[in-house]
Amino acid sequence: LQALSKGDHQAFELLFKKYFKSLFLHVQPILISHDNCQEAVQNTFLKLWEKRSQLKITGSLQAYLRKMAFNEALMLRRAQKSFANPDQLDLTELDTRLEHVIEHKQQFTQLEACIKSLPEKIQETFTLYRKEGLTQVEISDYLGKAKKTIKAQLSRALVLLRSCLGLEKTKK
Repeated sequence: LQALSKGDHQAFELLFKKYFKSLFLHVQPILISHDNCQEAVQNTFLKLWEKRSQLKITGSLQAYLRKMAFNEALMLRRAQKSFANPDQLDLTELDTRLEHVIEHKQQFTQLEACIKSLPEKIQETFTLYRKEGLTQVEISDYLGKAKKTIKAQLSRALVLLRSCLGLEKTKK
């Protein structure tokens, strides 16, 4: 955030790469259309860049971005409603996208349950790696464990998650 507030393009690009997909999925139930979701998230990052010098985020950056993206999605949806003719709406696309969102949410819920079923130490390592975005070296330093231990725990987590999700590789 400090680098971003000073106009560091690399910091902005890093934030964009880290949060774009999760923000896209966050606004998808509101906007349905892939193009509209992209527009809302891009507008979010545009506003973040424009307001970079005035940013005073006291909580989570991710929560801040999610709120910004949500507001962008609502504004975009309101603008669309004022131009939409109900007789010309294509409800088949809406149904298809809604089914996709529901299926995605079910998969996400199943994944979260599988992560919670991991042994405590493996779950902690996996969460730091996948959700917090820490590197194996950073996790090793943070937890005071050897890098090989962290690597083994992450490998074990993936094996257990594949098994829990029914994605086990078939042996030939």
